[in-house]
Amino acid sequence: MMETLQLRAELFRQMNPMLDSDVMLKKMIAYVKSLFAAQQAEQAAAQRARQAIEAMRLQSEQNGNDAMTLDDINNEIRQARAARKTTV
Repeated sequence: MMETLQLRAELFRQMNPMLDSDVMLKKMIAYVKSLFAAQQAEQAAAQRARQAIEAMRLQSEQNGNDAMTLDDINNEIRQARAARKTTV
């Protein structure tokens, strides 16, 4: 928690000289928004990956196959990504 407070204080110290400039404020806001959007996209991708893994596990169980190992799942994900890249 202390590190978070220190980081916040440092952030505000660094931003302080720029707070009088509308141009710099707009740039800072745009950058912060882009960071947030990237974080949201990353979280959505992780959620989709978890859902895909669960779907593959369920499909494997329904087909009567043994549960897939993590390596099997990772290989299938890599193959799907490679196939998607070749079609794009």
